[in-house]
Amino acid sequence: MNPLAPAALRPGAVWLAGATYLAFVAVVVFWPTPVDRPASGTISQAFAWLHAHHVPAWIGYALLEWLANVAFFVPVGAIGVLLLRNAVKPLAAAVLAAAGTGCVLSTGIELTQWLALPERTASAMDVLANTAGALAGAGGAAAVSSWTAKRLRRTSRMVGATLPARPDWKDSMALEANTTLNYPVDQVAAVFADEAFQRHVSELVGGKLESFTVDGDVAGAFRATVIRQVPTGRLPEIAKKFVGEYLNVTQVETWTAPDADGSRQADITVKVAGAPVDVAAVQRLAADGGTTRIELTGTVSSSVPFLGGKIAEAAEPMVGKALNLEATQAAAWLAGEIA
Repeated sequence: MNPLAPAALRPGAVWLAGATYLAFVAVVVFWPTPVDRPASGTISQAFAWLHAHHVPAWIGYALLEWLANVAFFVPVGAIGVLLLRNAVKPLAAAVLAAAGTGCVLSTGIELTQWLALPERTASAMDVLANTAGALAGAGGAAAVSSWTAKRLRRTSRMVGATLPARPDWKDSMALEANTTLNYPVDQVAAVFADEAFQRHVSELVGGKLESFTVDGDVAGAFRATVIRQVPTGRLPEIAKKFVGEYLNVTQVETWTAPDADGSRQADITVKVAGAPVDVAAVQRLAADGGTTRIELTGTVSSSVPFLGGKIAEAAEPMVGKALNLEATQAAAWLAGEIA
């Protein structure tokens, strides 16, 4: 997820901004007296002076108050569309949903002031102004988001990179390995649950095994957790300052108990600390008499921001290569060809 530009703000940052602004809104809403009361006299005098100097009478306190109510909800709409843009399609629908949320929130505010705050004045015009502000904020955020996405894609083409057309900046590469081993499924599964084998695979891709744990009996359902350290030698120096010498790659394999014919499979997830990389794969060990057919399918998905994209670019091949090698190296391991 891009740490830059509204089109790719991190969800955590958007949620934090939303919570902070809603806290500010709550202070303004529940203030027992009108928040502009201390300055109302000065503002009225200023408008009186302007009217005396030929400024039209319709430009006055009422207009200022209405515009303030519009501006008050512009951030509500902008934050709303950033939170909804990936869940609500198309983007125009997210804009309308954010504006509608602003309308509902404003209506609740006015009802609260009418019922619980006698010194505050509830007004349908305030709801209209707030809704207009939310719509303006949502529309503006959507426009900037689309413009930024187009600009980043245009820039990437200039440097020979390829970015997807989708606004969430997801790209993926396929994982696939199919091989048949002349060993039964139970022996093959035991290899995947062997710490020495996992260390060998880790070193084969240029990394090292940090830890390996198995929960459960390998003869039945079990979970294996592999934590590898992948060197960051391919990264630019500025990236190394953020992530250090290694990337920590956590691979979790959740294995089923054997089927009636001995076949079993594992759901595999991989997370890379400090890089926007996610792996989802399924590895099936299909029993075929005394042999095992290994079928690995999945994807390595990564967002492509600026610095994060460089980190993912270095980690992604390592992640996929390690999973593919597990399948292809198991035969050599069982044959004793690897010390």
